[in-house]
Amino acid sequence: MTKPAEAYPRGSRIRRWVTFAVVAVVVLWIFRFVWLRLTLRPTPRPEYWAAKIAELDPPPPGAMSSDEANRILSDFVQAIEDPYKLSDVLSVGWTTRHQALADSIFQRPEFQPAHKAVREAARRGWYEPPDFRELPAPHISFARMSFQQQWTVGLRTHARWSVMRGDADIAKDDYLTALRLARNEMRPRTAHQISDAWPVVNAVARELILMSREHPGVFTSRQLFQPISDILGCDISPLELLEGERLRVNAFFDQWFVRDGGDWFCVSAAVHTPSGRQPSRWWNVASPLFPSRLSATASIEQVIQQIANCPNLGALNELSEEMAQQTDVNLHEIFGDADEYSLVGAARSYHAAWCRMQAALAILALADYRTDHSRYPESLTQLVPEYLPKLPIDCYDRKPLRYRRTSDDYVLYSVGRDGADDGGGMTGRRPDSLFTWDSEDVVLSATERGDWGK
Repeated sequence: MTKPAEAYPRGSRIRRWVTFAVVAVVVLWIFRFVWLRLTLRPTPRPEYWAAKIAELDPPPPGAMSSDEANRILSDFVQAIEDPYKLSDVLSVGWTTRHQALADSIFQRPEFQPAHKAVREAARRGWYEPPDFRELPAPHISFARMSFQQQWTVGLRTHARWSVMRGDADIAKDDYLTALRLARNEMRPRTAHQISDAWPVVNAVARELILMSREHPGVFTSRQLFQPISDILGCDISPLELLEGERLRVNAFFDQWFVRDGGDWFCVSAAVHTPSGRQPSRWWNVASPLFPSRLSATASIEQVIQQIANCPNLGALNELSEEMAQQTDVNLHEIFGDADEYSLVGAARSYHAAWCRMQAALAILALADYRTDHSRYPESLTQLVPEYLPKLPIDCYDRKPLRYRRTSDDYVLYSVGRDGADDGGGMTGRRPDSLFTWDSEDVVLSATERGDWGK
């Protein structure tokens, strides 16, 4: 028998209504939560982010399309036939066998038009938009890296061949062409494009050092300092260097996070099953297990700021070790393991290559000084401003590279990982590798054919 309403105390009736209201609110919230996860999708804005990235380093007027530039580079590599065979010419002293090999390639009728087209493409420039289809964890495309290595080897070998034939102007233009190509490759300033392009700069710098030793006076610092500075630009900050990657990551966040109806990670849009299919939208119900866009953006900004706070290559090496010990959970859940290391790797690649290029120009200036004075200077400061506009900077401590005269030669070196000046002593290891985990000085003037990084 049901009791009349008067039989329930007033407080009990209020509790029942409150409980009913709370349950109703929870049910409605759950229904809305599930409904939003099943119906809402991210709203990507690739055109917006591509335009922002294009503003960072736009190509000059009259630039060609990236498709045309890639076709010209591909034709150049095909004209060489086997670039890896040519790399042997760069690794040892010049012999009649190397002369014959170079002649057989560079004197072919199809090589000259391909070579001319590459030089024209480098001068006109191009811009290759970033690819928003790849995973946002920046990574080096090994196919792309191999392709760049092939045309770089072709240009460097042709330059050496031209010097041996007494045509230094063509050789100089080959080196500048390689640097222009690298500059166009890195215009978007994304991490993997920076990591791909700066090794080209590093390779050209090494070749200039070798040429200054093997053929003194063929190139001078006065000839090359200004053109190289115009091509590569000034010493830019890490924040400017990685701005393209920051924008690129935000473009991926647009693809993965739902902005309308809350800030949540769309699992079905970002994750793929082993078969390559996107999972059911019911997986979006698990979105609370993933970070929000605000949290993920803050994590990326924190990593970039940490890199920006590193004043030199030594600090970047230490940061890389710290990141190996402490992985950011938010970044790891979205990107996996490659994100921080690729960002740091891009900055390290830039610092090392720019340092070696400055060293190469200083070595050319030292050769010029000796030609004029029959001796090397007592200090690098004697090169400024007549032979060099400014002193070369050590990537490990941001001070001028160290220089020490010997009886009839000199040593130009970096203080290395530990930041301590050990006098440029050599310990039998690879003498000029800036990517070293040892503590000894890095002797940049000791570059030889066959050394690491050829």
